[in-house]
Amino acid sequence: MKSLMLLLVTFLSAAIVNADVIQLKTEKCEDNQVSLNSVYEMRTYSNSQIKVFSIDTIEPAAVPVSLAITLDRGEDLSTYESYCRRISYISSIDSLSSMDSSFDAKANTLSLSIKIKQMNEDGDFVSKTLKIKVNKSAQREEEIVQAVTQ
Repeated sequence: MKSLMLLLVTFLSAAIVNADVIQLKTEKCEDNQVSLNSVYEMRTYSNSQIKVFSIDTIEPAAVPVSLAITLDRGEDLSTYESYCRRISYISSIDSLSSMDSSFDAKANTLSLSIKIKQMNEDGDFVSKTLKIKVNKSAQREEEIVQAVTQ
């Protein structure tokens, strides 16, 4: 019975990989019912106006980790106050304490970099660097948080 369950888990993991789940996604927290109830870690930047959370999203099993980034844009509600963005489809992530960061005051942009693992097409876990830019002066919502892997 154990071997049957292991085979089923392996099959489901392969199906998930073949469904392009391995692609990093950046999406709105509220569109994905992101809850900050399962937080592994949190770091703050820019006088606590930007918060980064490592969260357990449980499913899909092969990529159960997400980062949630919240941004306080000020007291004016028209500027996306308490904006939240989720970066998903991460298999594992280094401790947020190892995250590199730099702030470009002129561009009002926070750059973050951290080591992660993602599942590739063969079902292997591959080490990558996740690079995130948080643009506090963005004019369009999709430009506020951008993420890529290298």
